Amino acid sequence: MKRNEGNPLNPYLDTKGTITVGAGANINNKEDFMKVNFMIGDRPATDAEKEQYYYHLHDLSMLVDEKHTFIYHSYKPDYFEKETPLRISDNESYRLAQNHMVKDLAHVQNEFADFGIFPLPLKEVLLDIQYNTGNLTQKAWPHLYGAIVRRDVFCDDGIVNNVSRKDIHEDRRKWTDNKARSIRF
Repeated sequence: MKRNEGNPLNPYLDTKGTITVGAGANINNKEDFMKVNFMIGDRPATDAEKEQYYYHLHDLSMLVDEKHTFIYHSYKPDYFEKETPLRISDNESYRLAQNHMVKDLAHVQNEFADFGIFPLPLKEVLLDIQYNTGNLTQKAWPHLYGAIVRRDVFCDDGIVNNVSRKDIHEDRRKWTDNKARSIRF
C-alpha cells in the first residue's frame, strides 16, 4: 500500500478532497481525525490544535476557483506540509493502515462468499480497490462482479477490463493491470 499510496506523515487532501494521512487513511470526519495520534514537533497535539487544523483542511477542501473547480484536490500531499504542523509517526501510520486494511478485508470477504478460494492476485486487486475507493460493491462495480462470477479474466467484459479506476497514479494502474492479468482460476 505504501508503494501505491505513499506515506505522507502530514494530513492532506486526496484527489477527491478527502482529508487523509499516511498510506491513504481516510480521516475526513472530525471524530476519526481527533483519534489520530498527531504530534507537533516533539509533543502530542492538543485536541484544540487538532480541531483547528481539521477545520482548516475541511475549509480548503471546499474552495473552488472561478470555474467552480476545486482548488486543492489536485495538490500533492507534500503541499499540505505548510498548511498544518500536525504530523504522525511511522508507527502511527502503520497502525492506521492496519486498521484500514482489517476493515477493508472484512468488507471484501463479506462481499464475496468465496473470497477465501480466489487466486491471490484477485484477492490483492479486490483489496486494493476497496482500500483505494472504499466502495467495492456490486452496485458500484457490476461488470467486475459479473466477470468474477463467470471466472472471466480476459474477455471484453472480463476482470482485466473492469479493475481500472480514474484518478489513480500510472504505477498503480500498471500494478493492477499486471495483477489482473496474472489471475488464473
